[in-house]
Amino acid sequence: MTSVTWFCSSFESSSNSDQTTTDYRFRKKTYASRAIANMITIDYEKIETPAKVAFCSSHEEEESTHSHSLIDRFPVQNVEQLAVNPKKINELRRWMQKKEGRCRECKLLLLTGPTGSGKSTAVKMLCRELKFELIEWNCSESYDVFYDPEGEEVRKFAKFLKSSDRGCLEKSILQKVILVEQLPNVFYQDPSILHATLRNTIKNTVCMYIFIMSDVDSCWYLSPKRILPTNIRYQLGFEELAFNASAIIFLSKALRRITLLLKIDVSPLQIKRIAENSNGDIRTAIHNLQLCFDGNREFDEVCCLHSSTLVNPYHSLGKLLYAKRCDKADGDWKKAEEKLKIELRKVYSRNYPPKDNVSEVLAKSGMNADKLVMFLHEHELNFAPSLTSYLGILNNISLFDSASGRWEVRMDSNFNSYMSEVGVIRLLTFSF
Repeated sequence: MTSVTWFCSSFESSSNSDQTTTDYRFRKKTYASRAIANMITIDYEKIETPAKVAFCSSHEEEESTHSHSLIDRFPVQNVEQLAVNPKKINELRRWMQKKEGRCRECKLLLLTGPTGSGKSTAVKMLCRELKFELIEWNCSESYDVFYDPEGEEVRKFAKFLKSSDRGCLEKSILQKVILVEQLPNVFYQDPSILHATLRNTIKNTVCMYIFIMSDVDSCWYLSPKRILPTNIRYQLGFEELAFNASAIIFLSKALRRITLLLKIDVSPLQIKRIAENSNGDIRTAIHNLQLCFDGNREFDEVCCLHSSTLVNPYHSLGKLLYAKRCDKADGDWKKAEEKLKIELRKVYSRNYPPKDNVSEVLAKSGMNADKLVMFLHEHELNFAPSLTSYLGILNNISLFDSASGRWEVRMDSNFNSYMSEVGVIRLLTFSF
C-alpha cells in the first residue's frame, strides 16, 4: 500500500518523480481508494481476489467461524453475486457510464433504498467493473455529537468535496467516483447547512458524487426527504435512483453461494425460510444464516426464525384505541390501585385492568414513539368516551410535544420509551 498525496508539485524531489513514473507505468491495475479521516491523503491498495474458501484445520475453521462474520469471510467479488435486482444494477451502470468523462457538468446522484439492499456494495462493484477510482468519505466523529460550534466538521466535509474534484495528478487518467454514505451529524440537525455546503462545492464537477441514504420509515429525522428534499435536489441537479428491498429469490441466491463455499448441506426450503424472515435485508439474512450452523458445519434452524414476534402496527393501535378491559380484577391489580392516594383514586382509579399488557403491545408493535403518539392524537377523537377524557389525553400529548422541541431531548432513546409508555397508559386511563 502506498500513500499518495492529493496534489503533486513538479518542483518536488526526484524521488517523488520516480514514484510517479512507476505508478503511471502500472496504472492498468485495479485500485480501491479510501480517504482517511483528516482528508489529507488517500491510500491506494491493490484489490486481490481472495480464495473461495480456505479450510486449513478443523480447529482453525471453528475459530474463524466464531470470530468472523460470514459477511467479512465471503465478500461479494463481482456484480453477478449481488443480491440486487439486475435492472437496478443496469440503471446505476448506465448513469455512471453516461457521466464518465473529463468535461465539467452536474454529476450528482442520490441513491436511496432500505437498509441492507446492497446500495454501497453495488457502487463498489461497478467501480471495479468499470475501472473507476473510488474514494469514500470517512466520517470519524462520535455518533452522539450533534453540536459543532466551531464548524470543524462542516469545513472538513467541504474541503474533502473540493479537493476530491481537483484530483491527484498521478491518477488523473482514472475516472473518480466520490462515495458519501455517512454524513456529519450536524447536517441531520440542520439540513440547510448541508444545502449551502453543496451549493458552494460541487455544482459542476469532473468526478461523480454518489450520496447514499437509507430509507428509515420509523424516523423522519433520518429520512432522505428531509435531508435532501425535492426542491433542493432540483436546484442542485441531483438525479435519484431508488433501490428496493432485496427479493427472496436474490437473497436465496446469495445465501446459497455462501453455503456452497462453506460446504454445508442446506435444503432450498431452509434457505428460503431464512430469506423470508430477513425483511429484504441481505445483512440480516447472512447473520441469520450464521446463527443456524456451528463450527462443525451442522445446520440447525433457530426457533426465532420460524415466525416473527412482531404484531402488525395497526393491530397494535387497535388494541390501544379500543382500550378493552378484563371482566374481573385479580389481587395484584387491586393492590396496585390501593397504592394511590385517596384524593387521586376518584380520578385515576379503575376497577378492571386492561385486557392486553401495555408493555408487550408496545414492544411487539415496533413503532417509533413519535409515530405512535401521532396516530393516537389523530384517531383518539373517534374513541374517547367524552370531551373531558379527550382533553386529558390531549394535554398529555401537548406536554410531550413541548418537551420534544429540543434536539437533545428528541433524540434521547429513554425519552422515546417514556413518551410511548406514559402516553398509552394515559390513554387507557381516560378511555375507561
